[in-house]
Amino acid sequence: MLTERIAWLAGPHGLRPAAQPAAVLLALLVCLWGPVPGASAQPAATTWVLQKGQNIPSRLARKPRLLMEGQKLSGSTGCNSFTATVSDKGDKRIAIERVALTRMLCAPAQNKIERAFVQALGQTEFLEQKGQRLTFLSGKRQPLLVWTRNGKSATKRRPARRTHYARAHRPAPVWKACPLWWK
Repeated sequence: MLTERIAWLAGPHGLRPAAQPAAVLLALLVCLWGPVPGASAQPAATTWVLQKGQNIPSRLARKPRLLMEGQKLSGSTGCNSFTATVSDKGDKRIAIERVALTRMLCAPAQNKIERAFVQALGQTEFLEQKGQRLTFLSGKRQPLLVWTRNGKSATKRRPARRTHYARAHRPAPVWKACPLWWK
């Protein structure tokens, strides 16, 4: 019965006019309530582009990209996609583990770059971030991979463009007005 009532309120084309005040009130309560004290927010995902790397040429047609989301790494080697995890080893040391790659057919030169890239990930023991630069360092603190911030936040994407008709005749969803709704 409750699901039928919710379906009636939602209607086939968005909220019914009778349900809009209740939805606005609910959104305001969620916004005013705020985050739960003591709850830690996930760090925002950050996209990085490789600028230079050990045994990797600096001029590449397709540069490796990295998406850091907490302890998770993902991205592209320039040909294949990869995922990995960052583990804390104490004494400010880290290890990049569980590196997994897709297996697309790449040009021989790209395969050489990919091997050097994966080897550098395996040798990384320190991460150092200064401003817009992220450096993966070896145990001797030698730079292995140097990244710069892409400038585009992975969590702030532009909404798809809508036609004039869609904007004029459909109310914006209530949850978009409250950034806490997504957390």
